[in-house]
Amino acid sequence: MTEKSLQPPKKDPLRLLYLIDDGWRYEKRRVIRSVLDAGHDLTLITHDAKSAEALREHFQQVVELPRSRPSAWRYYPAMFFSKDLGTHITLNRQKEIYDESSPPMKILFRLRDFCGKLGLHRRRIHEIRTRLYRGSRMHATLLRGADAIFFSPVGLRDQRILYEAKEIGLPVLAWIYSWDNPVKDSEFFLDAESYGVWNPENVEDLSSYHGIDPEKTRVLGPVHYDAMLARHAARTAVPKADPPHVLYVCAVGRDFLVAQEVELILWIRAQLNVVSPETVLKVRPYPFRVPGSGYEALEGRSDIEVVHFGKELEGRILMEEEEEARKLAQIEAAACMINFGSTMGLEAAFTPTPILQFKRLPPLKRIGPHHLADSLLNEHLRHMMSGEHPNYIVDEASLQRAFRDILLSGNLAPYEAYGRKLRKFVDPLPAEKPYMNRFLSWLSDGAAGSFADARSISGTVA
Repeated sequence: MTEKSLQPPKKDPLRLLYLIDDGWRYEKRRVIRSVLDAGHDLTLITHDAKSAEALREHFQQVVELPRSRPSAWRYYPAMFFSKDLGTHITLNRQKEIYDESSPPMKILFRLRDFCGKLGLHRRRIHEIRTRLYRGSRMHATLLRGADAIFFSPVGLRDQRILYEAKEIGLPVLAWIYSWDNPVKDSEFFLDAESYGVWNPENVEDLSSYHGIDPEKTRVLGPVHYDAMLARHAARTAVPKADPPHVLYVCAVGRDFLVAQEVELILWIRAQLNVVSPETVLKVRPYPFRVPGSGYEALEGRSDIEVVHFGKELEGRILMEEEEEARKLAQIEAAACMINFGSTMGLEAAFTPTPILQFKRLPPLKRIGPHHLADSLLNEHLRHMMSGEHPNYIVDEASLQRAFRDILLSGNLAPYEAYGRKLRKFVDPLPAEKPYMNRFLSWLSDGAAGSFADARSISGTVA
């Protein structure tokens, strides 16, 4: 570790481009402000109208680009027969698409799978795009004079500008925004100069699923969580609610799985009734679901309270910065928090509230070919379910035992080691905060092309 990684970079202002198609996320706006506060010239590029609208409320240099693809006869056949990423989410999404397809499309999907078994396709998406966008100059004016372009891989609607930047020699940097991004359902742009990640586990994920050389990565920490981590460090203990309650955090955004998650919530309520029937179960819906969209069976009950939050935007709930404090208060006031797969499970690790994590689900009514239990197989959740901890819910007995320990006996000690494990995962370099300084140094180093000496796995910068 050197002073370089601990101090804000003292370098000349850069002209940077940031490709962002989910600009409505308040955490990313924090990062944008920090880049601007460091004195850099930053232009925000988006293909999403709602992102452009949200970004223009806070920043001046916003460019909205139309989506641009090669001709359909070249693009769609090539992408249809591309190689899959191979994650569990990818397989589930393919199953969903197949189930919803017309009979002719199902025949094509079967042909695709058959060709794959014969080895007749399987070009990587990045390879296909590189060939399709070769020689493109659509964004030459925007790229001219920039020192670097950075982006977050998940959620991009159009990547042409990245391929154009690479072709003219402009440094391209990939900021892996969240801990679960490397194992989502899309292959990343594979030719970036460097990949900034949360922790060493993400380095391994990039190598395993995307084939990215660990030497091209740098551990930055959760850059957008600086404020949350500082708030936790300075916060005094918050009294638990009286009477106590249990908080369950929903993790399902897919319409056809919400009914199963509601069934799971009612199962939790039944186990709570065995141990402490007077304790209320509070349910925090998945952030992108508006009130009433699937949770109607929970409304109006005296023993279950649905906690609504955020603001509605075109059928989804979006959080703003002021909501973060309320979210933290909800976690700290609970006697315990039950997590399925939400990032809130990681945030809760920085509070005294015990975290209970589903590792196996009870029998639930299957809806078609889909089942909520399949989501527990998503690769990123292995970070939440590794090792042996009493925090894991595997059946009625394990959840009832945890409720007795926490609600009746006040025996919290056995559940603390799990929180420490999650804290280490979220906060990999605690001596080097704020992480924003590492992020800014990473941008400056990328613009200067000085990544040859980065030591990624240890999280240090030579």
